Amino acid sequence: MKRIALLIPAAAMVLAGCSSSAQTSTGPSHAATSSAATSSAHPSPTPSPTPTIWTLKQAAAEYLRLVAPGNKLIAAYAKLPSNAPVEQWRSLGVQIAAADDVFARGLVAGKWPAEVQPQIKALTPAVLKERIGFQYMGQAKTIADVQAAVNLQATANQESSAAATAVRIALGLPSN
Repeated sequence: MKRIALLIPAAAMVLAGCSSSAQTSTGPSHAATSSAATSSAHPSPTPSPTPTIWTLKQAAAEYLRLVAPGNKLIAAYAKLPSNAPVEQWRSLGVQIAAADDVFARGLVAGKWPAEVQPQIKALTPAVLKERIGFQYMGQAKTIADVQAAVNLQATANQESSAAATAVRIALGLPSN
């Protein structure tokens, strides 16, 4: 509060000093003093910067950048043989869960155009749901644990895949 009380008179002085007046008098003009008085009595809030909304082309490029690490890991997951050691499943589960987390944060932080915001809002919780299955996989101790995690993830994957397809279509990208 003390900072605001000190800033208001300082701002008034700056405004009075920066007044572009054609007068050459040493005192402030009537307009400057009334402006300063008004300014100090009712300070105007500092406008917050307006976030720049991406164009569809920028949003599509950002989406592809965000999804690439997870897609690469999912491709490795799809190729992992069912008889792979639990450690491989666990390692991949941890990596994919982390990639899903980064992806979801990127979706939330994005400056998405209005025409794709509903699809992004639907995709974010779907990705986080899918991440749970991969988190469980990352904690697996047995092949039975891995299978339970795969089943959980597969159910969530249906929702996230449908939501991702909707985003891709809205962004003008191939639906895969």
